[in-house]
Amino acid sequence: MNRILIVGGGVAGLNAAVNAKRKDPSSKIIIISKEPYNAYRRPAIPSLISGEITDWNEANIFPLKLLNNLGIEYFSGVEAKSIDVKNNTVVVAKVDTNENGKIEYDNLILSMGGIPSMPKISGLDKKGICTFTTYDSACEILKYSKDSKSAVVVGAGFIGLEIAEALLKRGLKVYFNVRSRILRRLLEPDMSDYLIKRFTEKGLIMLVGESISDIGGNSRVSNIKYKNDIIETDMVIFGMGVNPSVDIVKNSGIELGETGAIKVNNKMQTNIPNIFAVGDCAESLDLTTGEFVYYPVGSIAALGGEIAGINAAGGNIETKGFVRAQADKIFGEEIISIGHSSVSAKEVNLNVKVVDISEESKKFDIGRKYPALIKVVLTEDDTIVGAQVITKKYGSVYSYGLFNAMLNKEKFSNFIDKWRISLNNLENLTL
Repeated sequence: MNRILIVGGGVAGLNAAVNAKRKDPSSKIIIISKEPYNAYRRPAIPSLISGEITDWNEANIFPLKLLNNLGIEYFSGVEAKSIDVKNNTVVVAKVDTNENGKIEYDNLILSMGGIPSMPKISGLDKKGICTFTTYDSACEILKYSKDSKSAVVVGAGFIGLEIAEALLKRGLKVYFNVRSRILRRLLEPDMSDYLIKRFTEKGLIMLVGESISDIGGNSRVSNIKYKNDIIETDMVIFGMGVNPSVDIVKNSGIELGETGAIKVNNKMQTNIPNIFAVGDCAESLDLTTGEFVYYPVGSIAALGGEIAGINAAGGNIETKGFVRAQADKIFGEEIISIGHSSVSAKEVNLNVKVVDISEESKKFDIGRKYPALIKVVLTEDDTIVGAQVITKKYGSVYSYGLFNAMLNKEKFSNFIDKWRISLNNLENLTL
């Protein structure tokens, strides 16, 4: 019997478990998670803060009963402490009692996720300092927000903006601080500028162009320093991305890549053949460049988990590469970013140009009724490697073809003709 141990209960680990069980129903699969809760969707954290959902059970990915029915054992509150790759064992400890033990495995899947990135500034030890990667951190935000009049959210990503929107709904005065511009690695500069204008109209106070440099107060946050101004606030919430959680693999013989995340191949396999790594703790293969990069994105984590699970259960599948795809609706704006932007392309030494096709959409009813900003990122030979869409509605209509074009490495000229036809076919819809 194949014993598969999965360390981490996020989307990557759960997807690995379910797909491993489908591949080999006779396998024994155990998931351990140091969090005291059963598996939940981390993107649901803003909904907890806004009050749209009130309990982590409402954010379940796979209910515990379903996992048990599949024959998957899930143990919460159990932390992996070290790996013995020679004897195929993981030393674990119960979080509440610190009681130690060992779990043997035939195949191991590491999916520990990421650790919130924090700035190097003074005042981080004060009450009212929060992050938002876990349910417990969401509870901390809720606790401090009850007696707060204002909050500062620091970061440039989707979830940080969602948190800001949720706090505005709770009646707080909310500042949003970003060193350069919002969604910098996901959108072109003029699209960021458009959103800043829209979000400001909704009441979000934008602190753009420089990071906060100090957090003041005694035991509790009372202010922040931004440029030369002191701004009073009761809490500061950091959403500056994550760093890979890799402490468990240090001194184990498992290799890290240049990014600092666990090094894998296109089977999600580490340098130890029976150990796999997926999600925010691992590197992933970029379809466009063929290079391994660090993309802590849920969609890539889920796909990587599927590959790792199947291979750990005796399969032999591999990826040709992943395309990053992120979408959200914030303050009424549908925002979609796929593949590379001009910024992320530069980071991997990919020469690109950006084409604006917003006017193309306005030739059709859907674009006239719901105007969209649409950018397409092309290589020097006009291959589509990225796209961005901002609209009030039907963002998926615009982006679906773009995503498939990237997967198929289509030329822009071939795509745009098909895209026009698809929009023309929507003319008879009641929009």
